[in-house]
Amino acid sequence: NRSETYEIGAEGLLFTLPGGEARLATGAGYRYNDFLYLSISSNKINADGDESSRFAYAELSLPLIGPEQGIGGIERLELTGAVRTEDGDYGRVTTPKLGVIFSPSANVSLKASWGKSFKAPTLVQRYFAQNAIYYPASTFGTGYPADAAALWLSGGNANLRPERARTRSASLAFHPEVLPQLETELTWFDIDYTERVLRPITTYNVFGNPIYADFVYYDPSEAVLAQAVANASNFYNYVGAPYDASKVVAIVDGRYVNAARQRIKGVDLSGSYRADLGPGRLTVRGSASWLDSTQALTAAQSPYDLAGTLFNPARINSRIGVVW
Repeated sequence: NRSETYEIGAEGLLFTLPGGEARLATGAGYRYNDFLYLSISSNKINADGDESSRFAYAELSLPLIGPEQGIGGIERLELTGAVRTEDGDYGRVTTPKLGVIFSPSANVSLKASWGKSFKAPTLVQRYFAQNAIYYPASTFGTGYPADAAALWLSGGNANLRPERARTRSASLAFHPEVLPQLETELTWFDIDYTERVLRPITTYNVFGNPIYADFVYYDPSEAVLAQAVANASNFYNYVGAPYDASKVVAIVDGRYVNAARQRIKGVDLSGSYRADLGPGRLTVRGSASWLDSTQALTAAQSPYDLAGTLFNPARINSRIGVVW
């Protein structure tokens, strides 16, 4: 692989506010990535592609109120904002972010943020070789004749769109001046992902399964089958008989796609306490998290749980540790 990045940026003081220096960071640049995935043993190209993008960004920090002003009930108030635009092979994406920090006293800090973000599909996801695999239809379900077959498609998808997310968070930090050894923070977050890139089918239980209805094409015409086979870089036959388009009862599309939505929200609690103990220092640290995450592969599908299920994060995690 090869990567090139050219960027010019500037950062500095704009003006002075009562709470401190207002500062701006801005920049623009160009990025190029080229990727080749070659199997040396078979001299086969598994993936080959490139992409480029132009970008520009600006970030602003506005400390409106600082502790040295001595305003009753407001120890600190700071606003931050940012915006970034990328224009690449995958389209143009603009992502803003806003944040606020408010401290009514030196003991408590409140933080809140809202923003959007994106992630471009990887070059493997876009350019992995197209595979067409000829399976017995019984691989994916029942109810078909013994000689029925299905065509499984796998590989990359050059038409993938960027993953997108809307993120909200709020936190409460407690760090009392009278007890400087104690620090605690409670955070709530809510992330709404759309256009997530994944391979939608993760099981052979496909035929008749409503989850995968949008990715199974029953009774395909010979023209559609011919096009699917022609677009594939590799063809594999697991039927044990020559390929016969008239036997194919369905096309199962397992290629990378933009899934409809994932929703992830939860609460994190963390804390630590330090104390001098003899010649050393004792620190007790703990954390606990609650997570709720769901996914829907298509807009018409009802969301189903991810958190708390096999191969996904647990709903509740906790940890406690002691260091001396």
